[in-house]
Parts: sequence; structure tokens; C-alpha cells
Amino acid sequence: NNAPNAANNTGTSGGKNAGLFVNTFFTTGDQDLSVQDTFPMPAHCTAMLGLQAPHMYFRAQDGGFTTASPFNSSAALSSGPGGSVYMPFLKGKLMRDFIGMEGQTMDENTRAAMLNFSYHLTVGNMDEAYKAVKLVQSASVWLSMAHMCVKTARLDVAEVCLGNMAHARGARALREAKEQYPNDSILHLFTVAMHLGLVEEAERILVEKDRYDLLNTLYQANGNWTKALELAESHDRIHLRTTHFNYAQHLEFLGDFPTAVKEYEAASAQRIEVPRMLLANERITELDAYIDAARDKTLYNWRAKYCESKGEWEKALKYYDLSGDFLSIVRIKCLQGNFDEPRRIAHQSGIHPSAFPVFFSCSP
Repeated sequence: NNAPNAANNTGTSGGKNAGLFVNTFFTTGDQDLSVQDTFPMPAHCTAMLGLQAPHMYFRAQDGGFTTASPFNSSAALSSGPGGSVYMPFLKGKLMRDFIGMEGQTMDENTRAAMLNFSYHLTVGNMDEAYKAVKLVQSASVWLSMAHMCVKTARLDVAEVCLGNMAHARGARALREAKEQYPNDSILHLFTVAMHLGLVEEAERILVEKDRYDLLNTLYQANGNWTKALELAESHDRIHLRTTHFNYAQHLEFLGDFPTAVKEYEAASAQRIEVPRMLLANERITELDAYIDAARDKTLYNWRAKYCESKGEWEKALKYYDLSGDFLSIVRIKCLQGNFDEPRRIAHQSGIHPSAFPVFFSCSP
């Protein structure tokens, strides 16, 4: 009874085939017409010729003028520029519900089960859809069903699909997401979509649900930093600094230190991360130049401590002075046995010597 039929629906956008869509329907006596799928006309195709599940067939063109084609032995030929021949040929497309089963031998029972599954899913009867394919042993069938479960947001069935696919990593990720965030169904759906490789579908879901925090994470995971930064700037500002910080770490890993410095600055993490990065990569000259140009007392103090650890007393005193850390200057002077200098420092800084306990403990 459940026989899918196809029809063409012309849109309004420009171009030879732009705006041309193909709709597939299920027809029954009770349910009338139910849209099963809608998709744009495949590229270089001019018309739909027919449908025999699981395939749809289109009249396609090879995109140019030629004199021979293995696909058009019985096709009518039309003249092209210069007297050449434009040869149309047949192009097949797998129905959406059968995606993932390409190249496999499909018996009648599997085909009927998948059509019944697709029909029940189209009319919203997910329980019957699951019953239709629960005995199918093909992993690709369960993969196709899992794809559809993501599109219809049926997490309960998607979890069963992951189990039947033996997709241990995806099943574990979903279980952990449910344990950590039991009320975040969008996160659960996003987890399933990502482990099935449905990046575009995951992006669509997150945009529809206004989950820009997860969409930002998706862009970062895919290395699409331009989109991630734009999204954080416009819709996810609470994670703007975090996005800049993660991008800076990515650039640091790639060795693009100048750009990484800018991103650490955008993340307000330059006082800790820039010295660490440049020092770890033995870029001391660049580090000195950066600190001198920044004129930041926190960086001056960090540089002074580093110089002190290396025994470079004069440079340490210079940077302690720039940072205004008079206690450290007094401490170094006392360690050098110079007890007159701390009094001068106290006088110049306006701080009473009693504020420097290290001076009293070291002075004779």
C-alpha cells in the first residue's frame, strides 16, 4: 500500500535549474499525501524520469559537448555549437532513507522494511518505524535510521541505533552527556550527530535551537576559526575570550607566534601566556622586545623575577624599578650587602623603612 511517488516543484530563483526541487510523497487511502523528502534538482540534471525504490532516475547532461558517451546509446541526440553533439544520459540518486547502503545487495525483505520504516517515520509513527527495521541485521540500515533519528530528534531510537551499529564510542559519548547534562536534550542530539559525522545537520539543529555555545564549539572543532570568532562576537559573547584563547593555542601549536600573541591579548591572557609561550620556544629577544613595548608593570615584574633567577641582578633591579616593586629591590640590595641603598629607596619612594622587614632582618 505504501508506494512513494515523486513530483517536480519549480521555485523562483534564477539559473537554468536553480530553484527546481524534487518532492517525494507517500500516498495511502487514509493518510492522503505525506511529504517524504524535498531536495534540489541534482546538478546538470534537466528532468526526473522515474522512481523505483531505492533509486530515483534523472535525465542528466554531461555539462559539455562531446561526440561519444557510454550512457546514451538509445538517447536522442541534439546538435550543439560547431555541429558537435550534446548527449544526455541517465543519472541515479539514492533515496534519502537508503543512504549508507550504496553498493550493497538488498533483498526484498530489507527493501520493504526500509520503505515501511520511512513511511511510518514520515507520518510521525516512530514506534512502528522502529518495529519495521528492528530485525534488520545490516549496520548500514541502522546507520541510515540513526541519521533520520537525528533529523527527527528521536534520541531514544538513536541510542538503539548506535547499539545495533556497534558504535561504542558514540554510545559512550551519548551516555556520558546524559549523565553530566541530563536535561540538555539539544546537547545529546548534537553529540549523536557529531559522532555520526552529520556536521551540517548538527549545525542546522544548533542554529534552529539558538544554541550558539555548542555551534561555537562545533566551528572550533572543525578548525573554522573565522566563523567561530564571528559567532562569538555576534551571538556568544560570553565565550568570546575563551574562543580567542583557544585560537591562540591553536596558532601557538602551528608556530604562528606573532598572531598567537594578538589572540592572547584579545583573550586578556597576555600577561601569563605570552611570556610562557616565548620563553618555552627560546625567543628571549622577542620576549624582551614585547615586554619593553607593552609597558605593563605585571610583565616588568615577571621579567625581573626571571632575571633574578638567572643571577642577572642589574637587569632584575631595572625591571623591579619599572614595576614599582621596591620591596624586591631592597631584598636584592640586602643580599648584595648594600644596606645604605634601602634607606635611599625608602626616602625616594616615600615608604618608611619599617615597611621593609627584610631590611631590618638583614641590616647589621
